[in-house]
Amino acid sequence: MYKKFKDYNFREIAGHFILMRNTNIVKNTENFIDIDEHIEKCKRDIIEDTKSYYLEMGEYDEEFDYENTFNLDALNEDMTTRKVTDLYEPMYGYICIEKNRGFILYLLGNEEDKLKYVYAPTYWSCENESIDDYEIEIIDDGEYEHAIEFKELIQDDEELDDYVIETRGLKRLDSFRLRYSPDFVNCIISYKNTSFSAKVKLEKIYHNTIYAKYHEQEGVVKLVEDNNISFLFFKPIEQPDDEVALNEYVSAIMELLDKDFGVEEDNCIEFVKDYQKDIETGYINGDLPLETIVRILRECEF
Repeated sequence: MYKKFKDYNFREIAGHFILMRNTNIVKNTENFIDIDEHIEKCKRDIIEDTKSYYLEMGEYDEEFDYENTFNLDALNEDMTTRKVTDLYEPMYGYICIEKNRGFILYLLGNEEDKLKYVYAPTYWSCENESIDDYEIEIIDDGEYEHAIEFKELIQDDEELDDYVIETRGLKRLDSFRLRYSPDFVNCIISYKNTSFSAKVKLEKIYHNTIYAKYHEQEGVVKLVEDNNISFLFFKPIEQPDDEVALNEYVSAIMELLDKDFGVEEDNCIEFVKDYQKDIETGYINGDLPLETIVRILRECEF
């Protein structure tokens, strides 16, 4: 039975494969051509990485590779060459809550796509209101041919901690949860002796005490109700050193810029200097380093 995405509670659909229809990708395929470009790049990266591996292991000699083993044609025997313009509905998808991306909807294409969308995952953030009217039907894992391969691919990304998953049952916290990342709640935190509203990651519930993390700080979350106003307050278990914590956050940003964005060291330093206030704002807000980088790149030219 199909229902609109917005009519599901995150508890109903997180961790499930789905069929979806009434999507904007089929209605406006010209706006999604970049998906094909990304997938072709992923294919080339797979070939180069595999080739480099066998070269390093001494198990491959390119001079005597008369069959041209590492080429796109060979890879395409297992991965479809169909394009976004060939997609039709319903399409397969997967919905989960990830550690760094939050609540997301993966596009897995049609039956003919073989491993195309498994090895080049394409997804929408559930923060994106354009998916609210997508029509969704939950299916069993066995109804999607590549379920095992796909779950293996994202196993390090998806939030699978039993304690964290248990906190999703705390319905009294729902009004404080982030729509696009329900494992996070908005809390009042203290930073440099000033109070701010920020998001913290729910970690576990033990003897009716709710534990959470603000960046790397372990703490307790308490629901405060005062004069018909309710809010959550985060109390660290150990008093943090704000300067040290911020410096660790900056280091994580520089590491991501190098590793995931290919930014050279001098430019990483320049990025941190130019957007120092934005980075500190991201830290105070409880944003993950990746979230802060993406926000800055969207708002500014670097």
